[in-house]
Amino acid sequence: MDFTAASNTLFSMAKTAETRLYLGQWMARLGMRSIDLARETRLSESYISNLINGKVKKNPSTDVSLRISRALGITVNDLFSPPPGPEMIAAISDLQPDTVQRLIVTGRKQIHKPPNT
Repeated sequence: MDFTAASNTLFSMAKTAETRLYLGQWMARLGMRSIDLARETRLSESYISNLINGKVKKNPSTDVSLRISRALGITVNDLFSPPPGPEMIAAISDLQPDTVQRLIVTGRKQIHKPPNT
């Protein structure tokens, strides 16, 4: 995801009633420690900790969101969605990669589908 796309994503999220950063859950799922994420993103470990614990009042900037998502190997959208649970992983584990990719794309289209007017 490039800077413009990430910025548009964050801007659209800011317009919704609530957004939640799932950084701690993603880090736990991916086995990433705060110190390692801090080093890879060039952010302080205390800032990462504050993001995880909800002590930062605003969502991170586009630049910070991109740095974190790249370090974790996920999208900026993923940062604001809970990671898949074991049931989901088990359900898709037997699928071919192209099928999983199509499901992801279809799901994102459904999530971002404009409401009927």
